[in-house]
Amino acid sequence: ETIKNAPAVIFDMRGYPRGDTARIYTHLTDKSLAPAVFSRPYRDAKDLNISYHEEGANYSLMVRNEPAKRFQGEIYKGKIIVLINENTQSAAEGATGSFANVRPDTVFIGTPTAGANGDVTYMVLPGNIKVAFTGHNVRRYDGQQLQRVGIQPKIFIAPTIRGILEGRDEILDAAHNFLQSNAAK
Repeated sequence: ETIKNAPAVIFDMRGYPRGDTARIYTHLTDKSLAPAVFSRPYRDAKDLNISYHEEGANYSLMVRNEPAKRFQGEIYKGKIIVLINENTQSAAEGATGSFANVRPDTVFIGTPTAGANGDVTYMVLPGNIKVAFTGHNVRRYDGQQLQRVGIQPKIFIAPTIRGILEGRDEILDAAHNFLQSNAAK
């Protein structure tokens, strides 16, 4: 209600989200859209007694492509700006990518996201070597690769040493400058 008539909204997705970002998307479109596609291979045992043997299992692909809930009220029509950087990863990266799905005119400003998302699988190798990796293949809503690629900003701006020393948020400043230069458009 507070922002419904604002000409633009800036979402700061630098870091990990602290709330349910999916609730935001329902106010940005009247379409039911899938925010991302998650797939993961899983082993389907034919016989539980021999499921650890390769010949006793099939590998299948489980795909989760859940549409967003549809909002029944007024849709926000203003500009959407999303601030991103290398700290935008995991659930934050999936949530951030969803803005582009529900609003293709979303402008991403900052540095590329980490390209690190999907659940974490932990295992210990011989020699007590601990490793962690994702068990999911997470792709953007349109099927494009997200892992290891990340979300690329439309406007690339990275913090400078001078800006940090002066206590300025140069990515946020770039968003304000973008909005001011596009206000008449």
